[in-house]
Formats: sequence, structure tokens, C-alpha cells
Amino acid sequence: MLVAVSLLGLVALATGCGSGEEGADPDAQESTSTSVAIDLPKGIVPRVLCKDEVAGDPTVPTGVDVLVTNLVRQASLAAAEPYGEFVVRCDNTGVTTIEAPAAFGDVDPSPVATLPGFTTLIQQSADGSLSSGTRDPREGTTIADDCRALPVRDLATGEFTGKAQFFVNCGDDQRAWVLVAAAPNNGDPYFIQMVAQARDSADAEAIGRALTTMSVNPATLATFTASLEAAAEAAAQQAATTVPSETAPAAETTTTAAP
Repeated sequence: MLVAVSLLGLVALATGCGSGEEGADPDAQESTSTSVAIDLPKGIVPRVLCKDEVAGDPTVPTGVDVLVTNLVRQASLAAAEPYGEFVVRCDNTGVTTIEAPAAFGDVDPSPVATLPGFTTLIQQSADGSLSSGTRDPREGTTIADDCRALPVRDLATGEFTGKAQFFVNCGDDQRAWVLVAAAPNNGDPYFIQMVAQARDSADAEAIGRALTTMSVNPATLATFTASLEAAAEAAAQQAATTVPSETAPAAETTTTAAP
């Protein structure tokens, strides 16, 4: 399973299980732990906050419970024993955390450019994400091409409100992708995006737990965003000083004849 989370111009957190990371072979059964680093601005020390222990099973909000139930039914997912061990997973800046099966791995933040409508964002992700194939070299079939899209539905997790969409019958398998885009209910200026693959009911429940336990540290997010903006501004200023002025006199060329 693959889970990705986006924050205010950040893609913040992902986890992968049997099918590996985005673009991996969906038939692979071996669990993978993937960490994708980003170029943090100078002076930013990555903070890893994955030291908390999982206290117990969280109370799943009604909206998430309905999503998981519908996912298992509409995608005809096979029944499977729930994952036994869950741990706290986080990004390398301390912005986001979720609870996920211990076999899953981390993916760190990376910038995104704009915030379209949630339905548009989901469609763009489906068009750009591989349902099956290889990532390097990147080739294969996208989620939108490989799966049957079900209608977009409203989603409320308790902390976030937005949209979710199932993509089922991927490659004629009982395999589904879940794409979520939502914003925090308190009005903070960021959004989340989740891209998750489910092969059975255990994966579906893990997706629900990730949505239920997702936590964002607003202060760390603000600091990280400010550092990215400062780095971008410094880079722009540096580039401006290296661009020749349009008013500068043209360089003179002198030719000396050989004796």
C-alpha cells in the first residue's frame, strides 16, 4: 500500500507495503521500506519525531469507517487479518505524523505548486500516478488508465473535510487505489493529499487508521514553509545578480593582426 500526504505546497508523508512505492510492481509481495529525501534549505535540521509509541486502537470517525466499509465492498477486496503492529510514522521535518503498520516506510516532503479544487487534484494524481509498472525507468499504466473510477464522494475524518475517490478493478485484479484531498476544519492554510493502494481488507483498515491518526504540527509547518520561501527568495536574488543588464554597454572585440 502507498499513502501520500500533501501539505500547503508540500507533499509530506507516504508509506508503502507489499506493492512498494508509487510505480512499483503491484504483484510484488515483499514488504519495502522507502525513504525519499528532499533538498532542505541550508540551516534546516531535519527533525524526526517518530519516537512516540502507539497507545492503542484509535476511535475511527464515522466518515472514515464508512469509507473503509465501502472500499472493501465496492472493490471486492479479499478478507485478511488486520495488521498486528502499528507504529508512528513521520516525515523528516516533523510536520506530519500518522500511525501505520510497522512494515511501512516514510516519504519526506517535497514542494507542490498550486492548490486546485479537490476533485481536480484527485484527477491530476490519478493521471500522473502509476498503477503498475516501474519507477526507474518510469513506465507502466497510470491509475486513471488501469482502473475503473467510481464517483467522487465527500469525506469527513474529524480533523479534515474534503473529497475521496476509489479506483477499482485495477489491471482486472481485486485491487484498488484510494485518492483523498482535504483541508483542515480549523481553517489553517494547508491541505492533505493521500494516494493509497489496497489489496485486501487489512490494507483498507490501515488506510482508515492513517486518516484517523494523521496529525499536523502547525508551528513546524509554518517554520518549514518560511524556510522554503526564504530559500526561494535568496535563489531568485542570486539569479538576478548574475543576469547581464540590458542597459550595460556591449563588450568590445579587439582584433590584432599577426606580424
